[in-house]
Amino acid sequence: MRKWWIFRLHFQVCRLVSQDQDGKTPFHILCESYAAGYDASTSQSIIEKRMTSILWVLYRQAPAAITAEDNFGVDAVEYALEASLSMSFLRLVQDMVARVHENNAKKKAHRKSMQARRQMQRRHSPEAAYVA
Repeated sequence: MRKWWIFRLHFQVCRLVSQDQDGKTPFHILCESYAAGYDASTSQSIIEKRMTSILWVLYRQAPAAITAEDNFGVDAVEYALEASLSMSFLRLVQDMVARVHENNAKKKAHRKSMQARRQMQRRHSPEAAYVA
């Protein structure tokens, strides 16, 4: 069963921002049920080490997809909490989400400043003197 989950995640790496019929991204699937594909003899640390490496692959390819909510309003962090994953894994997911939000805020601030700059340039351009 474990190989099926790995195949599904690798298959969806190509479509990281796409969502399934329930609105889940590969991040949701990883945090929700990746560990369920292993038998009880596999240690939690080995499972989480593998999950962490897959999480980084997904994050590098499509960081914004980690903040998506599924059709039920649940994000990857909440699925990781429900799966009883370690605090270090939860912190990693939360840090990734925080980085995405921080980068989005910086981009938004940059767009606003560029928009204000363009408006100022239009007001003080030689063409504006002829229009007035």
